[in-house]
Amino acid sequence: MAFAKRESVFPEKTMNQPKPEEDLKNRIEAILFSAGKKISLDDIARHARLYDKELIKKILYELQQDHEARNSPMMVVEEADAWKIIVKEKYLSYVKKIVAETEFPKSTMETLAIIVWKSPALQSEIVEIRSNKAYNHIDDLEKAGFIIKEKHGRSYLLRLSQKFFDYFDIKNEDEIKSKFERFKEKALKKMSGKETVTIPSGESQSPAGVSEI
Repeated sequence: MAFAKRESVFPEKTMNQPKPEEDLKNRIEAILFSAGKKISLDDIARHARLYDKELIKKILYELQQDHEARNSPMMVVEEADAWKIIVKEKYLSYVKKIVAETEFPKSTMETLAIIVWKSPALQSEIVEIRSNKAYNHIDDLEKAGFIIKEKHGRSYLLRLSQKFFDYFDIKNEDEIKSKFERFKEKALKKMSGKETVTIPSGESQSPAGVSEI
């Protein structure tokens, strides 16, 4: 009795195609790399279009071992129910400047430079200098963990976080100036032609004790 040939659940492999399990591993590694930050297991599953979380965990642990076995400058890290790819500490000094300048648009880095120079600074002051677009920059910088935003009267006080100092390897004021001088100068040059600034009615201007540039 003849039986019909059962088709494989995976597409037919050619010489140039990875095995299905290798393709899944490559897919998940690409997702981690592209995320640029920790990403939850649920989000990995959604992007990979693979909903077997136990299989995803198995692949993530294999990726950890793969990077370690080949002495990669990168490592796969698990944090609670989230994962990320990071640069090993011994190589951080080579990439910090590159990451800092590519993770954010130049305009956001210019806003950060003004916050650095005035820290602690009122959000309303930064917006007055940088225009209304600074609200988005400040939100992005807070989400990245580089600044701390605290309610202060009718505005917010912006402070540099410990992550900022650790990330940019800054130990003193001179290092801040050397690393952010060019961004600050570009930001200040734009002040003469900046957009009309609208400070929300709930925000106040400079309080006493917050220095000017």
